[in-house]
Amino acid sequence: MQSAAFLDLPPLSPGFVHGGAAVAETVAALARADRLVAASRYAEAVETLGDVQVPALSAPDVAMRVLHCEAWARMYLGDLDTAEALCERARDLAEGELFTNVERAEALFRLAAVRLKMNRVGNAVSLLGESLRLVEAGGISADRVRARAFEWRARCYVVQRDWEAAQADAEAAVELADALGDPRLAGLANMQCS
Repeated sequence: MQSAAFLDLPPLSPGFVHGGAAVAETVAALARADRLVAASRYAEAVETLGDVQVPALSAPDVAMRVLHCEAWARMYLGDLDTAEALCERARDLAEGELFTNVERAEALFRLAAVRLKMNRVGNAVSLLGESLRLVEAGGISADRVRARAFEWRARCYVVQRDWEAAQADAEAAVELADALGDPRLAGLANMQCS
């Protein structure tokens, strides 16, 4: 099975250079994989993305989503080295002119989550702080990233036994999740509050 973690991008098929059916197939596979990740069916998500080509030149936004999806699934499967490599590629891609600070913050957030799972807590706190700085003044998409970053940074602070900082970040995550009307995110943030 081939992974979306190609280390040598491009080559791209001619279909990706000009759009077309290949991009549509990637988007369809990505939608299936996103649903599988949401259902915590991580191995199936990785399998779904196994033959997907990453359209980094022709559709960088789709490439970013593929990298995020596979990295998240691999993180929860315990394949942390591959998840980290995917997140690093996503972070590099996010530095391009086509992406906003919200997308850069999302890439940093996901890399931080993997680093926390790798027990690199100090680095995770730093990356989450940078993610939060990038989206200080954003809209709804920025608030979603902020809520998730606060919730994960609260996890980091718990590991570091910094209870006050953990409580403050967890409460910020709950407030944002409630404002977004996201019960799943609110539930995760409330767990950190306890």
